[in-house]
Order: sequence, then structure tokens, then C-alpha cells
Amino acid sequence: MDNGLEKINLGYSTKNIPLPGKKDYLTCLTNKAEKFLKNIRWRTFFFLNPDASSRRKETYGFPTTKPPPQVPELKEFEDGMLNIIQNVEFRNVNKPFQKQLSKDIKNIKEDEHLFVPADKTTNFYKVKPEQYNKLLGNNITKDYRKAPVSAEKRYTKVDKNIATKLELENRIDTTAKNEAFITLKDHKPNFNNNPKCRLINPSKPEIGKISKRILERINAKIISATNLNQWKNTDEVISWYTNIKDKQSHSFIGFDVCEFYPSITEDLLSNALKFAATYDHITDDETQIIFQTKKSLLYNTQTPWCKKSNSKFDVTMGSFDGAETCELVGLYLLSQLQHIDINVGLYRDDGLAIYASSRRKETYGFPTTKPPPQVPELKEFEDGMLNIIQNVEFRNVNKPFQKQLSKDIKNIKEDEHLFVPADKTTNFYKVKPEQYNKLLGNNITKDYRKAPVSAEKRYTKVDKNIATKLELENRIDTTAKNEAFITLKDHKPNFNNNPKCRLINPSKPEIGKISKRILERINAKIISATNLNQWKNTDEVISWYTNIKDKQSHSFIGFDVCEFYPSITEDLLSNALKFAATYDHITDDETQIIFQTKKSLLYNTQTPWCKKSNSKFDVTMGSFDGAETCELVGLYLLSQLQHIDINVGLYRDDGLAICTIVVEVGIAKNMIVANEDSKICRTCQVCLPDLVRTFCRISFVVHPDTVKAILSTAEPKDESLYSLLRPMIGDGLLLSKGKKWVRNRRLLTPAFHFEVLRPFTTIFRESAETLVSKWNVKCNGGERSIEMFSDISLLTLDGLLKCIFSIETDCQNLSSSHPYLQGVQDISDAIGQRVGFLPFYIDFIFELSPTGRKHRKALNKAHDFTQSVIKKRSQEVKVELNRNNKKLTDFLDILLSARDADGGGLSTREIENEVDTFMFGGHDTTASGLSWMMVNMALHPEYQSKCRKEVDDLMEIKTEKLEWDDLAKLPYLTMCVKESLRLRGPVPSIRRLTTRPLKFPDGRLVPEGTVISVVIDALHHNPHVWSDPMTYDPERFSPENVKNIPPFAFIPFSAGPRNCIGQNFALNETKMVTAIILRNFYLSLDESPPPAYNLVLRSPKGIHVTVKPRINMDVTFVLLIISLMLFTIAVAKIAGFIYKRRQIEKALNQFPCYDRHWLLGHLKLSGDRSQIPSLIQGYAERAKYAFQFWLGPFAGSLLVVHPDTVKAILSTAEPKDEANYSLLRPWIGDGLLLSKGKKWARNRRLLTPAFHFEVLRPFTTIFRESAETLVSKWNGKCNGGERSIEMFADVSLLTLDGLLKCIFSIETDCQNLSSSHPYLQGVQDISDAIGQRVGFLPFYIDFIFELSPTGRKHRKAVNMAHDFTQSVIKKRSQEVKVGLTRSNKKMTDFLDILLSARDEDGSGLSNQEIQDEVDTFMFEGHDTTASGLSWMMVNMALHPEYQSKCRKEVDELMEIKSEKLEWDDLAKLPYLTMCVKESMRLRGPVPSIRRVTTRPLKFPDGRLVPEGTGISIVIDALHHNPHVWSDPMTYDPERFSPENIKNITPFAFVPFSAGPRNCIGQNFALNETKMVTAIILRNFYLSLDESPPPTYNLVLRSPKGIHVTVKPRNI
Repeated sequence: MDNGLEKINLGYSTKNIPLPGKKDYLTCLTNKAEKFLKNIRWRTFFFLNPDASSRRKETYGFPTTKPPPQVPELKEFEDGMLNIIQNVEFRNVNKPFQKQLSKDIKNIKEDEHLFVPADKTTNFYKVKPEQYNKLLGNNITKDYRKAPVSAEKRYTKVDKNIATKLELENRIDTTAKNEAFITLKDHKPNFNNNPKCRLINPSKPEIGKISKRILERINAKIISATNLNQWKNTDEVISWYTNIKDKQSHSFIGFDVCEFYPSITEDLLSNALKFAATYDHITDDETQIIFQTKKSLLYNTQTPWCKKSNSKFDVTMGSFDGAETCELVGLYLLSQLQHIDINVGLYRDDGLAIYASSRRKETYGFPTTKPPPQVPELKEFEDGMLNIIQNVEFRNVNKPFQKQLSKDIKNIKEDEHLFVPADKTTNFYKVKPEQYNKLLGNNITKDYRKAPVSAEKRYTKVDKNIATKLELENRIDTTAKNEAFITLKDHKPNFNNNPKCRLINPSKPEIGKISKRILERINAKIISATNLNQWKNTDEVISWYTNIKDKQSHSFIGFDVCEFYPSITEDLLSNALKFAATYDHITDDETQIIFQTKKSLLYNTQTPWCKKSNSKFDVTMGSFDGAETCELVGLYLLSQLQHIDINVGLYRDDGLAICTIVVEVGIAKNMIVANEDSKICRTCQVCLPDLVRTFCRISFVVHPDTVKAILSTAEPKDESLYSLLRPMIGDGLLLSKGKKWVRNRRLLTPAFHFEVLRPFTTIFRESAETLVSKWNVKCNGGERSIEMFSDISLLTLDGLLKCIFSIETDCQNLSSSHPYLQGVQDISDAIGQRVGFLPFYIDFIFELSPTGRKHRKALNKAHDFTQSVIKKRSQEVKVELNRNNKKLTDFLDILLSARDADGGGLSTREIENEVDTFMFGGHDTTASGLSWMMVNMALHPEYQSKCRKEVDDLMEIKTEKLEWDDLAKLPYLTMCVKESLRLRGPVPSIRRLTTRPLKFPDGRLVPEGTVISVVIDALHHNPHVWSDPMTYDPERFSPENVKNIPPFAFIPFSAGPRNCIGQNFALNETKMVTAIILRNFYLSLDESPPPAYNLVLRSPKGIHVTVKPRINMDVTFVLLIISLMLFTIAVAKIAGFIYKRRQIEKALNQFPCYDRHWLLGHLKLSGDRSQIPSLIQGYAERAKYAFQFWLGPFAGSLLVVHPDTVKAILSTAEPKDEANYSLLRPWIGDGLLLSKGKKWARNRRLLTPAFHFEVLRPFTTIFRESAETLVSKWNGKCNGGERSIEMFADVSLLTLDGLLKCIFSIETDCQNLSSSHPYLQGVQDISDAIGQRVGFLPFYIDFIFELSPTGRKHRKAVNMAHDFTQSVIKKRSQEVKVGLTRSNKKMTDFLDILLSARDEDGSGLSNQEIQDEVDTFMFEGHDTTASGLSWMMVNMALHPEYQSKCRKEVDELMEIKSEKLEWDDLAKLPYLTMCVKESMRLRGPVPSIRRVTTRPLKFPDGRLVPEGTGISIVIDALHHNPHVWSDPMTYDPERFSPENIKNITPFAFVPFSAGPRNCIGQNFALNETKMVTAIILRNFYLSLDESPPPTYNLVLRSPKGIHVTVKPRNI
């Protein structure tokens, strides 16, 4: 057989046994007689002693260990029975069957194979022991994992306690550790190619017998009390069937409960017992016994295993109570089917059901063509009705509306334009015919193509067949060819510039009416059986909303299933019908009708069109059953959303959901809504992959990846919120868009250059000093609680007036003396009230309110002032008025002088808008940020003290006041300011409006016109981005930590092209003011005031902080504080040293861990190395991103297998992990592979030129010559025929040959002589020794390896290799020193480049460094390239179709060329390149690489690993991760086609690593692989039956070699 199993059928039942010998037979007979007599004695004893019988306890069939009492009445009977046994006479039996039986048994015992029985047939299969063990192991590890050591003792202890409680401790034995075994399911399809097994666990707890008795009683009670058909045997099934009358009018359904035993879960059994409790009293002790029997272990080689899914629950095949457990669960399942109006029953795991078939003809509403019969009783009524109609009188109507209607109809008819209706409004649009036809044509050709000529007839024929089958052929008309038309979607944004249309197809098959009826019935059944909210009308929506209580504690989400009709696919409808089948019986004919109606054609000028995506499926607007189809799909969608704990419903294609707001400290309501909405979005992506993604009316983004997607664009602000500011700031930089925004941003950027901002430092300092004086007066020598926002708002306003207009107002003390100042304050207050009160969003309501009138008055006042100042300053600029009295250039000066390239400047209106924008952007926002900075300083005195000390230390050095350059000397204060902006950023959220479809990194798409709110506050508190986000921790922004902050994770001033242009202004003002306040005051506060969202972050009751003027502290107290701090630091360092390993383990525990042994970790997995790839890939599929891997109890590392996690580590220059790579150090030293830090950076820079394309170009000749040598060698081996060749050995010699030429320019002919050269022999010996060392764990310990024969051989080979490289390097160095020319050299080799490499200061690499780099290149370019090439041959051999395409590509290239392949030719082999890359993905040469973190590393999902963590990038598992690659186990070169390669996620394909430490020689390896592959395919055909199993080593190999059959090609 293909599967290596030999089928044996003995031809008789295996229950037959050979007759035993006389002695064995007598022993067996005696034992059975003794057992029988013991039973008789006990029964007689209890019969003769009724009192003893009444005290008799329940033994559940367990025999007593006590001998039965003597019963004199039985003595004669017992003696007689024993006498019969002693006098049994035997005769010889010589029957052929007995001989055959004995012969078969003898043969089976002598055969080295195992004889494995089939599961449901009489077959046996001869299986080799190793194959059996593999099958058994695979079936165990599929669902089981190794059990904890304590489990066995724990379960035995509970069993004993139960036995003691039942007084059966002397009767019940401990559980026997019987080994698990398998039977073969040869009745399953495709058994020969893929043998399936049933796993049997004969290790069963003895208390299972008790559970069996209990369950038998329960099941009997249920069956007697109900009419459930739980059949015990085939006779009961036959009896049930026989009693069914009129079988012809019934339909039968057969079904199967697949994998019944292993599929029973703990919850399912619990539910079954709850159901059973309604028919029988089940005690808690009985329930405990039933569940305790499920805590069973499976034994394999005496090792206990437990279920992966639930280690404490397993219903096993072979357990005492397994059948009874399944019977109980079956009864429960039958009870759940009772609501279905059918007669259903179970026999074991097979089911049968019957339901009545109605023979009544269904017309589906189609009227008959026959005339109705005459009914005499109706004649008088009919005559009267006709008489009424004939005598109807008409009168003239002369109403204005009728006149207007007639006039409009006349005008429309006479107009040459077409009047096209709007889609969702009452508007019409006049469109020229040619424009209409263009719009219609564009909408058709976008999704449709011309249908085949035969399609129309074919569909009509099927429609007629359906009608005939339903006996409706005379009632159903053929499909009318109605022309498609469009309506205009004028409710969509940007309609005027880009009109969108809805395409209507009125050509609908008449059988759609049948489908409509069927779907109406199905949908009604689903709705009645579920609680899904599929609303029919707005009344139902309003009713749903009205019934929601406590609306204030809920949040509402709106979403839309865009383009619902055209986006429904055939697969989606199939899934919806499968879902519906659980609630209604849908026949195959009904399914055919539903799908037949989707085979509709669209007509334009009588030409039929069909869908491009699927010519035989289209759910069209206007079809008879379109609405019902959408309703069914909607119900299916709602069912997929049920796992989300929110109340959700659909009305047509619009959805509403409500979720309870969970109040968490610092978590914004919008963030919670966004989280719930993301659940809906994720679910819809799974259920509706072909629909445009679900989206919110306002989408809230709270993660750097999604924030980046929107802020990286220049999308404009959302007018719905920011329009409230337009009356104040006009069309300034904040609200402008398009070309105007680009121009103004360019003109304004110089205003915020550092040199322009530098003089403003004086203004910041003077404003802060004014505030200090003001607070000192308020405090009057003591402490005082001061409301921060009001005072600091005046400070920022004071500074802005000076920076913008150069106006001195002393507003901090006089507050409202200046008219402009009063106007700005009134405007800010009015906007704050408007944002906080929803009705004020409506302009006319706001304008009529007192607040609105005050706002308008303040606007006029402020605008009058700015206009007058701008007018005056403009005149001064025109006449070039000298203004020597000005200390500095203010903002207004820069705006007035700003010029385009063509000399054009800003208009007066534009300058006014920008001034007002800067006033808004720099006033309350900076005040908010400064106020919350004071709060955070007050709440954290330790950080306040550090900042104050930093300022004091700076001021001791300086003799003058703080200036611009001094702010850069306050790094800790800067860290505190940034952390305050994170924890309490001044702007809680910003909004953007998409002007084109926007795709998020995870593939979700939001359409044009979507409002996206970037909730900065929620982003800054997102626990998936920031660790412990609610804690104020300035260390996040330390130089070593700030590098780990993901881009777009910290955006207090927005980000991207539309970021805040004045962020440096605000940041430096904040730092200056904070420094001066801390220099003069102590701040304190008991608890943080609650934040409240507004245009800026405020607090409802103000931001009050207690300030206390600062005085000099006592020197002794200072010394005490310093001593305490030093002691604390010392203790912290000691604690940090002790707990470092614990921190790493704690960090690793954030990631999943599978099959870890408590002591060995995952060491036991390395026993069979061929199993490691499949195990690791299995773990990767379950974990998705990363998981733990342990070598022993302490050596834990993190295995990353997803592009997102791989990127986090490979984007850094973290060094390799010495634990693994140290094995290579004796050979390759401190070369580029193992070096780190500055040395690595320097050497990488010096070596990079060695791998430039122009340097690599001449090496192509070496690759080609080496490949041609291999071709000659293989031709010799094949001798004209085909030959199986071990690839790795030959290809390894090829790559070694090439490397020796490229590095040293040495000719060795190693491919033919293999070991003639000493260096060649040394390299081969080193490679073999390292391979053995990696595969044998004790060899990781240096002294064990060094003392072993392999270690001694390795040391000798290393010395040999080093002696050779040293001599060559020394000789070549002397040649370079004396300037010796080497004209006989064909090209510059790798050693030449290393010797000539120089730093900027002229220093080069030392001889030791050169030797290390040479040896590193030899290691990295030898076995790795050989492995990649070998697996490339395998993949070509396994896939002849791709092999042929590559060969054809090479042949076509060689037909054009007259010479041999060169460097430039390799770029002309695109398909071969695709195949090479796919081979490197499927079987990459390096299975994994390791790094060790030198600083804390944060992954994209927020998980953090500390310094010193070992991280293994499992490239092989990454390349096979089903969460990254579709169908990852399939070899498919099309993944790397030009159109598909764009879709490959960064860091998803890393055969040569990635990031700064990627493989420097990847172009060398890739081009050598392409050249060698091309030449081999040019000369040979490759074939192979199955892929050799891969095994992990330093490179990917196969345990038994990589054998491929090669056959010379005649060319």
C-alpha cells in the first residue's frame, strides 16, 4: 500500500481462540468454578440471614476481599462440582481450523511487524514498530500533552477518598497504567494515502464502574420518563422504523455525531447532567464521581499524558463509563432537537430522523392562466360592480398643484436633458444624454463584462426546468430584458466633484418570486428561533431604542454594511444558508432555486452583461428576492456578532449597537466605544471578507498603527467639529485644506524656525516672573491653593500678545483691561460652552442664545483689533518705515514679509486668519498643558525635586537668567514635560475627514467621507502601547527608553504633514515657565482633579494646586536626604541584581507556552529532531506572534514567528545570542556574525564595499564554472541514464569550491577530489563537528566537547584552517606592503578587499580581524548556500510544472545569447527568481537566528521584555505562519510575482535576516543560487516522489539526506 501498511485478513473472527492444553484448561475451569461458588455462598448467606442483608451496603459490583462464610447446606453441591472438574475427560481435536488458528498465532508471534486491527472491519495491518510508534505518537501529541508529575498522585488520592467514603477502599484497586494503542480506520476515505487512527486509552480508573452504574440509572430514568429515541441495539432501530406508517409521505434524514467520545467537553456533560436532574435526583457525590472518572491519564511508555484542551477532562474510548456518558449526552442532544417537528433518534453516534412530506402543490403566488369557474352565487355582485364602473362621473379639477404637476411633466418631456432621480433624497438632476450614458457605462464596466452568447439561453432553460418541476410552467413568464439604469447618490460627500451612482438592474428572473417566498420562510424561522435584531422598519428601531433603560450609562455605535447587494458573494450566501439550516429544513431544490435567481444578466442597449468577479452570481438591486437575500445575510452577520457582549441590530444595511460604558480611571469613553466597534469590524471582516469593511459614523483610532495611517496623510480636519471655530479663526492653517493649506504651511514654516523662536525666550521668562510675583503676593509668605488654569491662561495670553503683536498689556494683573484681551477670553469661554452642550452645535440655536450673542460681540471686538493692527503694520511695511524701537521680529512681521517664489504674499484676510489661528492654537492649549504639568509635579514630589535640583544646578553655574540654549540643558525636566503631555495632553482628540478610501495596516478599509477621530488621550493611555499607562513615569522618555516608543504613539502636537507648526514654541514655553515656577515654589496636591474633554483638557471644578514659596533648607537635613537617597539606590541595585532572572521569566509569561516540562522545559522535544519543525510550526500557528521556549527550568527564551514581532527585534542592531553562536567562536572568532557594538558597526562599514554589485559581477564566472563542473560530475554518475543523487554532499562541495576561488583565488578541484586540499578537509571537518555539537546537548558544555573524539577532531581542523588562512593573509599582506603587483589575477577577491579596507583616518583591519571575517564568510557562504540550493532542487523535482517553466525561461534566454550566462543575464530570469524565493520561504537554509536584548524591547502590542532576554527569530515558522501566508505549506512561486510581492508584509520574508544586521552576502548567495539552478535545469531533468523531511540544525538539512533523481537532458 502507498502508506506502507500491509493489509491482512485472516478470514475468520478474531474472537476465536485456539483450544488450550489439558493443564491450562483445568486451571481456567477451576478458577471459574471457585468464583462461581463464592458468589453462591454470599447469596445463600444473605438469603439465610435477612438482618445482614438489610445492613448490606452498595458495592457497585466490586467483589469483597473477605472469604465467604461456610454454608453447610451447600457442601454437597460444592463437592459435586469440584468432583466433576476433576473427572473431566479430554479428547484430541485435529480440525483444520484449529491448525490454521495455531499456525496464524505462531506466525504473528514470529513476525517482526506489529499486527494492528482495523476499527470497524475484520482487517489487520502489518506495521513496522517504528511506523506504529510514529502513528501512535502523532495521534497522542495531536490532542494530548505531557501531564504534570503531580497529576497522577493527585487523581489517585481523590479516587481513594471516594472509595473510602463509599467504604470500598479494600475492594477497589488503583488505576492500572495500561499503555495506549491505536486501531486503524480503514473505512475512512483516502485511507491508503492518509491513514486515520482511533486512539484507545485502556488505562481507566476503577471508580469508573461506580460512575457506570450511576449513569445507567440516570439514563434509564430519562428514557422511561420521556419519549426520546435513544436506541440500545439495531432491533430497537428496526422496531422504530417498522412502526412508522405511510412511509411514502415521509422523508428520512441520516446524521452522524463525529468523534463523539473526544468531542464531549466538560461544559457539555454539565449541561447534560442539569437536564438529567429534572428526571432523577443526582447527589453532589455522584456528580463528583462522574467527573472524577473523566480525570484520566493516557500512558505511552509509562509517561502520563493529559488532554491539551482541558487537562482535567477526557472521555476516553475504553473507559468503564464511556458508553453511558455518551448515552447521557445523546439524550441531552435529543432533548435539544425536540423543538424541531420531526421524529429523531440516536443509535450510538449515528442518528436517524423522519418528517412528514406535504404533497400539496405550492404556487408561490403565481396566478393560473385558466379562467375561474362560474359561481352563480356571485353573478349579482359581479354585475353590480361592472355597472358602477360604467356609470362613474368625472369632474374638472383646477387646483394649483395639478396645474404645476402638468406643467412640470410637459417641461420634462420637452427638455432634451434626462431627469435622473437622486438615490435617497427627493432631488432630480438634469443630465445630458451623452453624460448619462457615460455614467451608466462607467458603472457597468466597473463590475460587469459582456456575457457569453449562450448564457441567456442557458439560464432561461434552467428557469423553465425549475418551473416544470414545480408544475408552474404555464404560470411563469420568461425574464423581461429591462434596461439597467442609475440613480445619483447626492447624499455622499464631495458629490459635486465626484458624483457617485447606484446601478439598478430591473431585469429579474420570475423564479425570483419563488426564491423570495422560500427566503421569507427561512428568515421568519430564524427570527422566531433566535433573539437577533433584524428590524423591518423604523418603528422597530425606535421601539428597540425606547426599551433601553439607563441610556446615560450606555454608548451607541453606528455602522454600515457598504454596497450590501453587490458585495454578497456566492460563498457568503452559502455560509448564510448553512447557518439557516440549523433553524429550518432547506431542500436541495430550494437551494438550487435561490442560487438560480442569482444567475441574472444586466442589459444595456439589449446587450447582456454579467459580473466580472463571478459570471454566475449577482445579487442585484431591484431583483424579486434581493431584500430577502440581504436579510438572510444580515441575520448570519448578526449571529456572528453574538459573542460580542453588546446589543446589536440591523435595519437594511445600517447597524446600531449599544454597549455598557465601563468606567475605568483615565480611560476615555470614546476609547471604550472604539474598542467595541473594533470587535464589530473584526467580526465583519471574518464573516464578510468581500464586503467593504464595516465602519462607524465616527471611527475612533487609538493605536499607533491606525493613527499613522491617517496622520501620515494631509487629510483635512472634520468640519462637523472644527466648524465651530471658523467664525473665530476663519480659513487659517488649522482649517484650510488642499493647495491653500500647502502654500500657507510653506509660507508660515520660517516663522517657527529656532532662530526666530530664540528671542521669544525672554518673553516666556518675563511672563513667568510676572506670575511668580503674582503668586508670592497671593501666598503672603505661606502656602495657598491656586486655580492653575485661570492664572496660567493669562500668562500664555500675555506671551502671545507680545510674540504676535509686540503689545504690552500687563494682562496677568489687570486681566480685562485690554479690549482684545477681553474679546479673546469671551470667545474661548463661548466656544467651551458650545462644545459642551450638544444643541449649540446647531448654528441658529447658538446664535439666538445669550452665549452666542456674547460670542458674536467678542468676535467683532477681536477682529476689529487685529484688522487695525494688521492695516497699520502693512502700511509701515509699504513705506519701509524704520522701527528701531522693536526689540524683536514678531509673528505679524513674518506674515507680512512672507513671499511665494513668484513674489506673491498673504492677503490681509489670510494674515488675520493666521493670527487668530495662532492665538487659538497657542493660548488655551499651552495653558492646559502647563496646568496639568503643575498637577503632575505636585502629585509626584520625587520628580518635582529632581527637576528642581536640575534647575538649581544649572542656575549655580549661570550668572544670568535662563535663555534659549539653557533649556536644552534640562533633560530631566524635558522628560517630565513629555510624560505630562502623555498623561494629560492638552488636546484630547483631533479629527480628520477622509477625501479618498483609506486602508489601515490590518487591511480594513474606510471609504471616502469617513470622519476619523484620533483620540490622543486614549492613544496615550492604551495599555497595548504603553506599559502601566495610568502611571506618571518620566523614565519612559529617557534617552535609552525613548527609542522603544513606537512611531505615532506619542503625538501631543499631532503628527505627520498636518502636525502642530508651533510645537517647539509651546514646548519651550512650557519648559521655561515650569523651571521658573519650580525654582520659586514647592507644589503639593492630595489627588489629581478629574479630567474633562473639551476643545482642550480641563477639569470640571478647576485645577487647584497648593503652592508654597521656597526658602533655604537646613544643610543637615539636605545631607540626611542625600544619604537616604544613596542607601535607596544601593538597595535598589542589589534587588535588581537578584531579581533580574525573575523579571525575564515574568516578561516571558506574557507569551503563551506549550508542552513545557516543569524540569526539562522543552529539552525532551530534541529527542527526535525531525519532529521539531512540525512542533514549532504547530506552536507558531497557535500563538500567532510569539511563544516561550525553555531549555531546562531556567534558560527561557522567546521564539517570535510573526512579522510584527520579528520587526521589533530585527529593526535594532541587537547582538547575536552568545549561548548559541558561541559554538562558532573557536572557528570564526569575532567576525561580523558575532561582533557587536562599535566594532560591528565599523567592520560592517568596511566590509560593505566587498559586496557591491560591481565587485560581485566577476564572481558570476566562478559560479558558472563551478556549476559546469557539477554538471560533468553528474553526467559521469548517470552514464546516460537516470540516477538518484544526494544533493547536499555534491552541492556543498560546489559552494565550497566557489568560496575558495572568491575568497582566496585558490583552485582546488574539490568537487572531484573532495578532500585533497588540507584547508578543504579542515572546513569539512569543522562543519561536521559543529553539526554534531548542535544536535547533541552535552556537547554545549565546552570541556565535554573538547574531551570527546569529535571535539579533538574539531580542534585539529580549526588549527589546520587557521594555519592556512594565516599564511595566506600574511603572504598577501606583505605583497600589499611592498606594492607587489599581481597581474596574473583575473579579478579582485574578497581577501584583497579586506586588506585594502581603510577607515577615514587610514587605519585598516588587523590580521586577526581579517582572519575572523574570512572564516565568517566561509561559514556563512558554505553550508547555508548549499542548503538553499539543495532544497531548491527538491522543490523543482517535486513540481515539474514549475521546473518546466524555469527551464523554458533559461532555454529561451540561451537561444538569444551566443555566449554563456553572465551577471546581467540573471536579471532576465524573473520566473526562476520567483521560484528561488519561494523555495527559500518553504525551505529556507537558516531555520532560526537568535538575538539577545541589550535594553528593554517593546513589541507592537505593548508587551515588554527586559534587557538580557534571549529572542529566537524562527524563520522557518515565520515562513509557514498561516496568520501571515495563505496556504503556507504549498510551494507557489506566484507569491513573488510583481503584482503579488507588493502584498507581502515587511519582515514576513527574511531568509537572509533583515534590518541593520541582515546578511551582508545575500546578493552573493542569491545570484549563485540562480546561476547554478539555471545551469542544472539546462542540463538535467529532476524528479522526486516525496519531499524529504526537514530537520533543524545550524542549517536546514534532512536526517537521511536530500536525494533527487537526475536525468541528463539532450540539448
